[in-house]
Amino acid sequence: MSEVIEGWAVVKTVNYEHQAKLISGQLESLGVENTILSQKDHTNVVWVGDLSEIKILVPLEKLQQALDICKDIDLPEMELSDDADVGGREDDAEENDEEH
Repeated sequence: MSEVIEGWAVVKTVNYEHQAKLISGQLESLGVENTILSQKDHTNVVWVGDLSEIKILVPLEKLQQALDICKDIDLPEMELSDDADVGGREDDAEENDEEH
């Protein structure tokens, strides 16, 4: 059974905002009202992975319809390769500033 919060049922729990928005958009396009409940701290840009969940909620009476819709949604993952450049070090930026 899905978690129920004040008449709303959790249809799906994800870790990334783009996944939640994809699900929400799909539900909305098929006429299922929904809301996103995020436990992510938007003031902190540090990624904490699975420690902060994002829940997509639907009215309790729409739960089964939403579950049927969600089972067919392919969610993109958010993985960085080991060699991905996610930004330089601060001292690199200072060196570049001094050169210009």
